[in-house]
Amino acid sequence: MPVKAREFMDSGLKKLYRHKDAQAALVDFQQAVSVAPTYYEAVCQLAMAQLTLGNQAEAEFSFRKAIELSGDNYAEAHVGLGAVLLDRGDISEADKSIRQGLHLNPNLWLGHYELGRALLKQNRLFEAQTSAEHARLLAPSAPIVYRLLSNIHLKEEDFPSLLADLDKYVSLDPDSPAGVRAKQLRDQVQVQVETQHLAPASTNP
Repeated sequence: MPVKAREFMDSGLKKLYRHKDAQAALVDFQQAVSVAPTYYEAVCQLAMAQLTLGNQAEAEFSFRKAIELSGDNYAEAHVGLGAVLLDRGDISEADKSIRQGLHLNPNLWLGHYELGRALLKQNRLFEAQTSAEHARLLAPSAPIVYRLLSNIHLKEEDFPSLLADLDKYVSLDPDSPAGVRAKQLRDQVQVQVETQHLAPASTNP
């Protein structure tokens, strides 16, 4: 790829993931693609920026374009498309797209995370937890993994595990709105755990 396209790509990646400025990153990725229209990695990152900004229709188009440009061989784009389809409620197609991404790259932590989300939506809790744990092993510092685990353990009513998930989430993301909500939920779960621990065992009359 042309040097200028790679420079725009690198700049966009820093803005999107380090500085959390999706709008500025979007411009860089657009510039990269304008210099190198077949740069499918940049098209995929353009989709990620669009998704972060809430432009799901544009993100879906860009993910599909990245898949096409890569010859149906780019795992990140398949997983990204699966995430869009999942958020739209098309769980079956989302599952297929995510699994195709994992087939192409079994060590893609985001793929295991999104598969966990898809399985949770299907109420396949054991499989969802397995995928989430795999994502955790690959990306132990990613807060969203612990958010997924907390949702699974909440549905299972496994409050001690939920408490551990929330503790880890808050330690990684203490100040964002999601982190503040996690702190509040953690306090509620702590009361629930203490209440269960202190409650006397029921006896038959």
